[in-house]
Amino acid sequence: MNSSPHLFTTLAIITTLLMSACSSLPHHVISSDQQNSELTPQICHPSHDSAIVKLETRHGTTASGVVISPNRIITVAHAIAADKKIYVKLENELLPATVISINRDADLAYLAAYTGNISPIPMANNKPAPGSSVWAAGYPLASSQHISTGFYESMSNGRLYTSVHINNGNSGGGLLQCEDGKVKLVGVVHGYVALKREGSIINIGDSISVPTAEIRNFIRRAQPSSNRVASSPQFF
Repeated sequence: MNSSPHLFTTLAIITTLLMSACSSLPHHVISSDQQNSELTPQICHPSHDSAIVKLETRHGTTASGVVISPNRIITVAHAIAADKKIYVKLENELLPATVISINRDADLAYLAAYTGNISPIPMANNKPAPGSSVWAAGYPLASSQHISTGFYESMSNGRLYTSVHINNGNSGGGLLQCEDGKVKLVGVVHGYVALKREGSIINIGDSISVPTAEIRNFIRRAQPSSNRVASSPQFF
């Protein structure tokens, strides 16, 4: 097919005019910082939190705990030995804690201990939405504080199941989420889903936590056995 040279000339002129018009339109360049502040809501991110504390027994075992109010810590009952001797590691010092209440069926323990200027973590009002982001903060394998991220899956038998991978020592730590732009406690880490194969226990990753609704009820029923809080470190 033969094309007229006049047609190509006309198309070239139209293209040039369109390009000129586009380049002359007023425009506003938005920086990445402006986009973050103007176009998206401010949200919280998983990070280390001083309200997640390390617990130790006189037998050398470790666990995690959550400061939920001044001088008050929630953790799991299986972290408390039969003698109920438990210590909180605060600024590299071991401070004795008093067991206010313990429920081994619910696997919860409520402790009194000196927590200094640590800001408590508030409890969430609702359980997470399925598929929402959550993270666990604790002290796995007697190490420093570690953050593991994942997603909330479902509630089964009164426990929260998530894809967050945890390990020994995470028990008693916080399962956290962002609610209204603030970090909130949605549960206390209870354990992980495991497979038993040829006599070995295999951690498959999913974690299980006690929800805050049960924690609130437990604390409400707790009868303090002592209001005294240690103000000096004790060593063993």
